[in-house]
Amino acid sequence: RYYPASEMVGKPSPDFEAPYVKDGVVQRWHSLLDKKKVNILLFWSVDCPHCRKQLPEIDRWLRANPEGVKIVTAAGVTDETSKSKTREYTSLSGFSFTTLMDVERKIGTEYNVTSTPTIFIVGPDGVIDSVLLSGTANFGEIFEARMKQLLPSGT
Repeated sequence: RYYPASEMVGKPSPDFEAPYVKDGVVQRWHSLLDKKKVNILLFWSVDCPHCRKQLPEIDRWLRANPEGVKIVTAAGVTDETSKSKTREYTSLSGFSFTTLMDVERKIGTEYNVTSTPTIFIVGPDGVIDSVLLSGTANFGEIFEARMKQLLPSGT
């Protein structure tokens, strides 16, 4: 199948502003990029069963492997109900990664996201290295391989 998000590979990761789910404070994506780590931008929705399965798995992996990778998620929020459900879900889950609100899914549209979860792996230079789509089971192995490839030795 064709996924338009794959067209983003090799391009600079578009900058955007979005509010934190937790407190509504607006952040710029590029200010969250870590130039010493592989950055992960994960698009998801609280109503997506695949997302609700993968997010806890990714969080467990991140807690066990905190070095070399930074994960930021963008939750699709289309109305007050989805905003409330997303806040409740992230609060109860206690995720260790940052979650932003993708209001009206405008950011996802800019990244050509057509399904969730969609995971962008962004190098320390801000360029999109690869895209993982729903159902990627071995994301930890993929993250580790991308870290070896994208980070200088000893980082």
